[in-house]
Amino acid sequence: MAVYSIWGMANKVKVEPLSCEEEVGNSIFESVYRKADRIFFEIVREMNGIKHKEGSVSEQTANVISFLGGRGRGKTSAMLSFYAYLDKLKQQQGDVWGEWSKLENKRIKFVKIPCIDAAALATNEFLIEVILAKMWDSFDAVIKENPYGSQDSHFEYLTKSVRTEFINVKKSYKILRDKETLEREREEEASAASALHELAASMNFKEKFAQLVRDYIQVLNYRCYDNRYREEETGYLVLAIDDIDMAWTMAQSILEQIRRFLSIPQVIILLTADIDRLKNVCEKVYQNVYLKEKNLQRFVSEYLEK
Repeated sequence: MAVYSIWGMANKVKVEPLSCEEEVGNSIFESVYRKADRIFFEIVREMNGIKHKEGSVSEQTANVISFLGGRGRGKTSAMLSFYAYLDKLKQQQGDVWGEWSKLENKRIKFVKIPCIDAAALATNEFLIEVILAKMWDSFDAVIKENPYGSQDSHFEYLTKSVRTEFINVKKSYKILRDKETLEREREEEASAASALHELAASMNFKEKFAQLVRDYIQVLNYRCYDNRYREEETGYLVLAIDDIDMAWTMAQSILEQIRRFLSIPQVIILLTADIDRLKNVCEKVYQNVYLKEKNLQRFVSEYLEK
């Protein structure tokens, strides 16, 4: 679902404070923030209903909020302001504007990593690899600052588990990449069996990544209460990806990685893009599949909407 923004100051990024109702009401982006807040709330509410279904990585609500607009229209400002607002939201708990006042007796925690600039990705640099690297940096910083020491055995257990899961995810991703590279080299000889092998590798990576996300959130949100972990706290990993359309030929690959690997419980994505540029990129990718222009435009529109 898209959130459209209008901004009068071209090429300037401004992160607005959104601590209270008054600050939101005074912003030119008020309607954008309120719509993003409603969508975000619905995503969390639906995720909360399926988060305990172990291994059910396919039972997932739409988890992407798109800030769409032309160049210099303020979509990055709107997204980053909302992204920063999540820090204040988890601190205030209950005394917030918008839909969050409807949550009762639930402790919601958000884990964020630094915003990813899609336009800055190097050629053949994959979004998933960047996400994993940024996740590791945040994890490494937390365990180095460990305030619990070796006395909290549960925290030590969680950190060891996450280290192992990072290794497993990287191995699984390498297997997936190797298989996909091999399949491209043998494209003319592709068979149903090879397609199934690729699908199996993809699902294996997705499941391992979902497990990593679950334990990663626990470590970064960890609090010690009389040496007991408060498990009723629900956590979500929120990712911000800026200027997907500016990745040019890689833009469609980024969208595919989001669709294939990031549609999992406890992951929510904010992204910005110029929708017209994004359509042009996708049309070039699929023009040899849908030869009729009408069919091509319809497919691309449905693809981006999903």
